[in-house]
Amino acid sequence: MKFAQAYEKMDSTIMRGASVAVMAWNWTTGRTKAALANTLIVVGNSSWVVGAIEVAHRQNGYLAVALTPPLVFISAVVMKKNVDTENLERIAIKKQAKDIKAERNREQSRFLGPYEVIASPIIWSLYNNAFSAGFTFFLGANNYIMRVDPPMPRRNALARGMDRLKGVIRDRQLDPQIPPVTT
Repeated sequence: MKFAQAYEKMDSTIMRGASVAVMAWNWTTGRTKAALANTLIVVGNSSWVVGAIEVAHRQNGYLAVALTPPLVFISAVVMKKNVDTENLERIAIKKQAKDIKAERNREQSRFLGPYEVIASPIIWSLYNNAFSAGFTFFLGANNYIMRVDPPMPRRNALARGMDRLKGVIRDRQLDPQIPPVTT
């Protein structure tokens, strides 16, 4: 029973961090959680490729290089699923309902996320390669991000700041200027 409680505490802590990350990403870039999750996958794939080349060079093990095309393909499928899931969630929110497929994908992410994050140090210890371990870590982080409730899309912080600056300039131009009185 203590293991389940420890897991729930760890999971809820990671989910709070993922929620904050999604809100910060959305506030800063104006992009959605699927865009953040897909960015993590791209970073993970880049990490894998560098790690595969390094392992192949150091250990003459070309299995990591041979695994690269299937992993990139799987990542592309996951990225498409992320976008589809987010679209289903948005439609469900508009209808004030839940989408069965989106909820199933969330549950799948709840199952896969911890295993992929935990696999990261195991892969590091097996290959002594942080790049390959980074791939599984970022894939696991992607699953945590996709479990967060989707924020509404918004304009990025720079565009919002420019709009406010334009408004301030416009308001200043509309204010009547009283000339100084000289005696």
